[in-house]
Amino acid sequence: MPVKDIHFVKGVTLIEGLVAMAIVSILGVGALSYQYFGAKHFRIAHEELTATRIGQLVIEDWKANGAIDIINYDVTELGLGFEKPDAGDNSYYTIGIDGVNLHLILSFDDVEVDEEVGVTLRQINVKVQWEDSSGNLSSSNSITLSTYARLDSD
Repeated sequence: MPVKDIHFVKGVTLIEGLVAMAIVSILGVGALSYQYFGAKHFRIAHEELTATRIGQLVIEDWKANGAIDIINYDVTELGLGFEKPDAGDNSYYTIGIDGVNLHLILSFDDVEVDEEVGVTLRQINVKVQWEDSSGNLSSSNSITLSTYARLDSD
């Protein structure tokens, strides 16, 4: 009786399979980590951009209104959803935009007064803070915009 050729089927050993699964797992975790950090940095950039735009809007409106003092300037008159938590405090406002809760603090300082010609140079500032994911305010989540306005005496 003739002997038949026996063909061995080459396959993957258990060790090779485990190594392949480990490599695929490491690549999967790396891809998920990259996606997580990408989404996190997108959210941070979105919050900073929103805060900057709102701060710029307020500072330009305040300057357009003659850089009047805080007592006579009211951001709620813009009609964009600004709220004044303390009715007596015209330097603090809040607004929520795209899920970002912003807190605005307005201040000014007369940096140069020339009484001879009746000109005052006023620095106006808008500090915008936003809440982190747990709803807390921190100094790392803030920007301050400043500009100068010339006030002429009548």
